[in-house]
Formats: sequence, C-alpha cells, structure tokens
Amino acid sequence: MKFAAYQGEYRQESNLDVSLRTFGDLYDFWFAQYKNTVRGSSYYVIKKGLDKNVYPYLKNKQLKSITLIDCQNLINKLLKTNPGNYVVLSTHTKKILQYAVTLKLIPENPMNNVIKPRKKETYSSNNYYSKEELKTFLAYSKKEKFHVYVLFRLLAYSGMRIGELLVLKVSDIDFDASLIFGREASGFNHWRNSPRLVKVDSRRLLS
Repeated sequence: MKFAAYQGEYRQESNLDVSLRTFGDLYDFWFAQYKNTVRGSSYYVIKKGLDKNVYPYLKNKQLKSITLIDCQNLINKLLKTNPGNYVVLSTHTKKILQYAVTLKLIPENPMNNVIKPRKKETYSSNNYYSKEELKTFLAYSKKEKFHVYVLFRLLAYSGMRIGELLVLKVSDIDFDASLIFGREASGFNHWRNSPRLVKVDSRRLLS
C-alpha cells in the first residue's frame, strides 16, 4: 500500500514505536515518509525551504501546545520574509500538522483556520516605455513582426485594455466613425454585456 498518511488520506491508531512530542520530532518523521512519495529534486526543494523558514520557528514547540495564533504568526512572518514561496511553505506546514491529526497526536490541525493574507503586487516605477523607446519599438516591430506592431500601436494610441485587444475582430471597428467597440472576456466563453466605445483618431486607425 502506498504510504499517504502525510496527506491525510490514510488514518490509523497512534501505536507507533516512536516518540513524537515536539514539532521537530514530527517534522523528521513526516519527511522520512514524504521522501518515498516524491522525486528527489522535489523533496530537496521543499525540505530546504521548510528547514530555513519553518523548522526554526516551531521545532521546539510541543505538538499539543501549537495554537492557531502560533500558526497565524508564522504565516504573517513567511509573507514578509519569503513572499514568493509562502503559499508552498504554509501548505506543507499544514500537511505536517495534519499528519499529527492522522496519528491522533493532536485533535485538530491548528493551521486549518489561519487567515491567509493577500499578497500585494509590486510594480516597478519604470515599467513602461518612454516616448522615444516606444517609437523605436514600433519602428522595429513594423518591419519584423507586423502583428506585434498592430497590437502595441493600438495599446499605445487607443487606451484599449489588453483583454479587449485580444478578442478584437474587424467587425468591431467602425472605420467611417473612427470607433472601436471594445469587448472583454470575463471568463471562458462569457462576455461582458456592454461593449466599451473607444474613439480613435482616424489617422491612427488607418496608418
């Protein structure tokens, strides 16, 4: 039988001849089982991340004394110190503690009710083309990749959203009135009800 208790898929009475009192004890025992279920590279990456970011924080805590507050503080800490990997780290921490539930070492998983903060997106202040850079890019793309030129020219001079351009059809353009009917997909095969009218300089539209 494939060992899958670490995921909470297999339950048994806790009659193992091991001493699992602290998170550190459980951590070592869980990884011994986990190692047999994944590729070596995956095991190494996950363990390295947890060794550095989670193990030092919880290793000496008695399993029965780990609280929701402990887990919430850990999640908040991971978001600040390792924002790129905090979801993976918190997910595997939850699996380790769920293993303690499976082995009936604790009655419930303290990670179950943590509030996961929303990761804030950060944008570079220079994440855009200058006027001269845009001219250079458009001149190059017009010669080398015309479809890219059309896309970025419309983005630059019409104010349309990328989602509107990606679903744009020729029938959405009124060349006589210099209007583009912008529609944007809100999901697979679903459309927003009201198209957005975009007025475009006829010289831009036809050039």
